[in-house]
Amino acid sequence: MPPKGKNLSGMVFGFLTAKEVYSKNGKRYWKCVCACTPNVLHDVPQQSLKKGYMTSCGCRAEKPKGNPGKKYIGKRFGKLAVIDVEIVYMDWKYNSKQKIWHCNCDCGGFVKVRTDLLTMGRKTSCGCEQETDSSTPLKEGERYHDLTGIRFGLLVVKHESEERSASGGMIWNCICDCGNEISVRALSLRHRNTKSCGCLSSLKEEEHYIGQRFDRLVVIAKGNKTEFGHQKWICRCDCGNEKEIIGFNLGDSKGEYRTRSCGCYSIEVRESMAEDLKDLIFGRLKCISKAKSRKSYAGNNRTYWLCHCECGNFKGIDVVHLKNGDILSCGCLRNEMKGKFAPGYVDGSTNLVYYFRNRITEWKESSKRACNYRCIISGEYFDKIHHLYSFSQIVRETFRECDLPILDKIADYSQEDLVKLFVTFHEIHDSYGLGVCLTEDLHNEFHNIYGNRNFAPSDFYQFYYGKTGKRFEQIAFTKE
Repeated sequence: MPPKGKNLSGMVFGFLTAKEVYSKNGKRYWKCVCACTPNVLHDVPQQSLKKGYMTSCGCRAEKPKGNPGKKYIGKRFGKLAVIDVEIVYMDWKYNSKQKIWHCNCDCGGFVKVRTDLLTMGRKTSCGCEQETDSSTPLKEGERYHDLTGIRFGLLVVKHESEERSASGGMIWNCICDCGNEISVRALSLRHRNTKSCGCLSSLKEEEHYIGQRFDRLVVIAKGNKTEFGHQKWICRCDCGNEKEIIGFNLGDSKGEYRTRSCGCYSIEVRESMAEDLKDLIFGRLKCISKAKSRKSYAGNNRTYWLCHCECGNFKGIDVVHLKNGDILSCGCLRNEMKGKFAPGYVDGSTNLVYYFRNRITEWKESSKRACNYRCIISGEYFDKIHHLYSFSQIVRETFRECDLPILDKIADYSQEDLVKLFVTFHEIHDSYGLGVCLTEDLHNEFHNIYGNRNFAPSDFYQFYYGKTGKRFEQIAFTKE
């Protein structure tokens, strides 16, 4: 039973006439006859017929309607003489087509060439030109020119090789002026793509590097190769030392240096970092004392200085940012430019306890590491870092040590008094050791029992024993 659908039997589509319908893979096909061959049936998809994608059996490609354009007939392109043209349909669906020119070659060959290859000069022979460097025509029965004894750059052809290239081209055994032997395709010799066994590129590389300066380094000679085949170059530094450096580490196309010196540059940088910056002023910051070194994201130790800002804040600043002028304040300058005041900004009304609490970041990080970032009682993620000694007690002890009264506002203190308070506070605070991590519920429960101001470490030991049934190991929380 024929598949359901519109009956196209007897209908004409260009040169095709539909005769009989059948189904294949769920699609409708028609057996059609073409006007050029009435006795031959062709299978055509129904959609291709209805949309006009196929209007013949293919005979239109050899017999195009109208004049396909003959402006190149009789003209020459290299060794090719155009004698005829045809139109070939490349895609029936989109009706795309192009002209193919029939050409006779001077060697007697025949070839069909696309229009673009002719007009752009990319095709100038039937292929015979690719195998010879000479304009001498081939003798009868010969397919390749004999290149024996001909020089191409540093190479002299010795004899024909028994091997062939992937496309079937000739391969010739050649000897280089340096003494090495190499097998080269005839096409590579003719187009001068291969001029040596490789020593020529090495000589050019030497000319490129030797005598060149890369920051503090001057290349003086060629060195050994690494185990991965990378070339090393012997360089003399301005300090007098010599060192072997891999070529791609000397510089790149943008003129940026990866290796600047024999190592003396890094030493000078480290020495400049160790320079005494005490009392030096960078913008609003005044260096007070050298702070503890910290590690960067890359794992390098960075030098920090404790700086006092004009607004009253203290902050540890990387010495590189100070010298480069990247940081000019504790952050107040940025806040003023934005017209906003971040938490902790000293505007003359910040409470002293709040001021001190926001400047013990290093102590907090050490305490978290000591507790393995967990609550030491429940083992859960913590919310608070608890002082074993009352923080208010530490603040009062700081003022007693400095012999200064406790005032409500930071603006009421002079700059000298603030520096004295800040340094003394850290000395006393660090002497009491690290804190412990607790969940918010356990932290609130402790303070509900023992208060917020007048508690001691023994109170926490008792609280810890009541929760866990174990003794609290205080030594584990002693600051390193």
